[in-house]
Amino acid sequence: MKRPRDNQRKRAYDAEGQVRAECEALFPNKDRMTLPEIKEWVYKIENSSWMGKQYPKAAWYPNIIIKDGRGRRSAFGSRIVLGFPKWSRTRLIVLHELAHSIDSRLHQDITAGHGKEWARIFLALVKRWSKDHYELLHIAFHLYKVKH
Repeated sequence: MKRPRDNQRKRAYDAEGQVRAECEALFPNKDRMTLPEIKEWVYKIENSSWMGKQYPKAAWYPNIIIKDGRGRRSAFGSRIVLGFPKWSRTRLIVLHELAHSIDSRLHQDITAGHGKEWARIFLALVKRWSKDHYELLHIAFHLYKVKH
């Protein structure tokens, strides 16, 4: 089955970009993480009881491999690998890519990359694991008409 067109990709990136800009302006470098910190945090999320309850089908996969994103301009998330170039090592971007991994595990790549299923997962992750970003992201999703 062919993957649907990613119609809300730009809106999702614009909404997230606004939140990142606001947070960086208020609290410079607060959300910056090292690769070991990212690995520890992602494994904590993956192995949490919250993850098992929210996404049991996704939780049984082995732990995600975290890469440094060397040679790439953008962060990436797939079913089993997340990659983060230096500029992208922030909490919001980590959760964005983790949402891609969970979405891929749940829907076997038959949903749009930034579709409403992904957006719903991303918001749930942010609400649980980065509460200080949740309200801003939720508002931005509404302003930019990101379906979730």
